[in-house]
Amino acid sequence: AVVSTQSTGVQGSNKLLSEEAERSIHDALCVVRCLVKNRNMIAGGGAPEVELSIKLAQFAASLSGVGVPLHQGLAEALEIIPVTLAEERWLVSDKHSWTE
Repeated sequence: AVVSTQSTGVQGSNKLLSEEAERSIHDALCVVRCLVKNRNMIAGGGAPEVELSIKLAQFAASLSGVGVPLHQGLAEALEIIPVTLAEERWLVSDKHSWTE
């Protein structure tokens, strides 16, 4: 087995940007490590919820009767999750000044 080492330098215009870049690189390396150990991965950021919402809406369109509003409502509810994640991420990142 060939073993190699890689070094990466991180530089930013201020300490906050440098630390954020370092965390991002660390997160990316952790993803790679997890994929090497276990080749199964699910997308994040609300992607599974959006896909399920689309499939439920399609299924609801094929139904008739009392099941239609139930499935449509669940499909619409699932659409809220990625929006909430995006809004929360914006609120969290807005608390930091990127130009300090």
